[in-house]
Amino acid sequence: MNIYKGVDNQVWKDIDFRTGIVDLSHRLEKDSQSGKMMRVRGMKNKYCFRYLQLNESLLKELCQWKQEQKVLLVKMNIEQTENQFLFSFTSPKHGVNQPLERDWLNRKLRKVEQVYNLPHMTPHGFRHTFISDSLNAGVNQFSLKGIVGHSPVSNVTEHTYGHVNAQAQKSVFETVEAARRNGTLMVHSGKKEKHPASKTSA
Repeated sequence: MNIYKGVDNQVWKDIDFRTGIVDLSHRLEKDSQSGKMMRVRGMKNKYCFRYLQLNESLLKELCQWKQEQKVLLVKMNIEQTENQFLFSFTSPKHGVNQPLERDWLNRKLRKVEQVYNLPHMTPHGFRHTFISDSLNAGVNQFSLKGIVGHSPVSNVTEHTYGHVNAQAQKSVFETVEAARRNGTLMVHSGKKEKHPASKTSA
């Protein structure tokens, strides 16, 4: 997905492959007793509760990964269910099939940077990249805010903001994909930079 925020706690039942809609209404919290990351309902703020309309190529990628993941889990004697996290890892402390942790992902990204001599990347940088690519590709900012969970600004009402057109959201993904195929967009480092066309934070 475009955005790291939310991807770490998604399970397969959050995705309706028939309609292409993803439910973003959960977050991860560390259990005080076990120390494990637990999935609970609730987001950072009310604007983060949202449903995303994905396009066909993203759905195809997710469907393919679901099948590949199933094979990998079988090798570990784990049955894939609809409560299976989309992405998981083996924790030295808590064992196999744990939800992604940011520190683990940061370590993996550092290895990729070293092997391929790439600029520094962070998980949150992927989110910045998607937002920057979307703005640079000229997508509708109203639809973009609904996708990334930004609060409304100026005279945009909460009611209107919460009912972004599904087709408009879908076109955002398609527009960004097309621009990336054309090679006109760049990867964002993840550092906080204000885009001239947007006053909201990522």
